[in-house]
Amino acid sequence: MRERPLLFLAPMVLAILAGRKTVTRRVLTASFPPVGKRVPGPAYERASMTNDAALLKGDNVEPLTVVCPYGQPGDRLWVKETWRPAASSLGQRIGWRITYAADGAVLFSDLARVDAAWRCPAAAKRGNVTPLFMPRWASRLTLEVVSVRVERLHDITEEDARAEGVERHPTENGWRNYEPEPHFEGVAYHTTARESFASLWRFLNGAESWDASPWVWRVEFKRVEVAR
Repeated sequence: MRERPLLFLAPMVLAILAGRKTVTRRVLTASFPPVGKRVPGPAYERASMTNDAALLKGDNVEPLTVVCPYGQPGDRLWVKETWRPAASSLGQRIGWRITYAADGAVLFSDLARVDAAWRCPAAAKRGNVTPLFMPRWASRLTLEVVSVRVERLHDITEEDARAEGVERHPTENGWRNYEPEPHFEGVAYHTTARESFASLWRFLNGAESWDASPWVWRVEFKRVEVAR
């Protein structure tokens, strides 16, 4: 079993905490798969890509391979999120108080758990700290990978959009619209979770990214408890 860090923004952290989010999609990097390539079926640790045109001609093509950076089933991901550390004590214990920006939750970590080489980010004196600087010991959420596969972004189903953690609209019989004015052009909510997810993706990654329907890793996970 391997552990890897994975960054989540506050709305998605809240969705994980609420049990709504059990899937995440991340764009494939390094220009994979190239134009004219496809991924046949589910991919676990590796995804083989073959050239459709060459296959139609009957040519023998050596498959290209891309390795999933999020591991394989059974591996773990620890969540990096916006946070603020402060030196603190709890009774006779000395350590660090971690405040999580997503919901204001506070956890205490003993000094013995902190890497001796770690230094508190200077930004903590002014306010919240970017998730990029969160060390493993400060993470409160650990996820176990259930499955991974490669697919096009537009292949997302209604069921999977719900598993991505999109929210119901608080008053209407629909789903939240994540795009702020003036971009959403008067759309207060969406009728399907898939449309809601599309608005979330456009908000986070830009409309051009949604329109391009890039190849993505679909990573399914479950939350697990670890000793602190």
